[in-house]
Amino acid sequence: MRALALLLSHYDFFSLSEKYLILEQAKDIQTFLKMRPIEIASLIKRDFKIDKLNFQSIEKRLEKTIALMRAYSIGLVFYDEEAYPPLLKEIHDPPFALFYRGEASLLHSLCLGIVGTRRPTGRGMKASFDIAKSLAENALTIVSGLARGIDGYAHKGALEAKDGKTIAVLASGLDSIYPSDHKRLALQMLEKGSLLLSEHPPLTPALTWHFPKRNRIIAGLSEGVLVVEAPRGSGSLITASCAIEENRELFFHELALQYSFQKLALSASDKQKLQKKWAVQNYIDDGALLISSAKDIIQHLSEGSIKNTSLLFSQYKLDLN
Repeated sequence: MRALALLLSHYDFFSLSEKYLILEQAKDIQTFLKMRPIEIASLIKRDFKIDKLNFQSIEKRLEKTIALMRAYSIGLVFYDEEAYPPLLKEIHDPPFALFYRGEASLLHSLCLGIVGTRRPTGRGMKASFDIAKSLAENALTIVSGLARGIDGYAHKGALEAKDGKTIAVLASGLDSIYPSDHKRLALQMLEKGSLLLSEHPPLTPALTWHFPKRNRIIAGLSEGVLVVEAPRGSGSLITASCAIEENRELFFHELALQYSFQKLALSASDKQKLQKKWAVQNYIDDGALLISSAKDIIQHLSEGSIKNTSLLFSQYKLDLN
């Protein structure tokens, strides 16, 4: 049945519940491949484009997937397995499968997401690095998307901490690293006991629509999410929205309020008027916390606002000084 589950992970147009209906009905790959499309449609109670099944090539794709998983030491955990991260199970659209390279135990660690623009300021880079390093020194696992800019500096900051750990959630299969200029960073993560994670099987490219889906995983794994710098329309604000939807803590660095206006020749009063209409200010108006350092985040988490408070106090020593 696990082999069939691996095959079903290639079909992203089937929902989580639909995949489990198919698993319950088919049991193995050969039975599934003998099912007529009308039978599958009846089982999941909706129509779909028949050509999406692509039965002619799916077995070869599965063979390549298995070969690449062996070659890259890619592990796999399914939604119904004990190793699946419990916090991620709580989101409204949890991944059916999680492919990983590296230290899988981090899926059960206390995580904090850090995200932001791919074009940060120098201050944004430093803030991302320093906060990630400080949080990692306090035994929080830093989760981000391995993107250029804020994400990359968050991963680097976490790795700089003694025994610091970080999780990179990719929008592609784990046989390829996107962006390619972060291959070295990804390798450093693996060498230092961190984790690369994706819901996509090997050979899956980093398609545009994979990135917002990736963001829900970053928020879902984390007790809270910090947005360092993010312009209106940024994918980081999608992650922020995911955090709100999934009842996670949401933090914005004070730089986030300055980012959109730094290059505009506006008076202070005009900038303040624009700020009120800007997305980051709206999040703050709705209850997101504005922070300036890791200490602000640690203080808030230590006050019992996170779900795993008992875990925090029993296993971690947070520095509030």
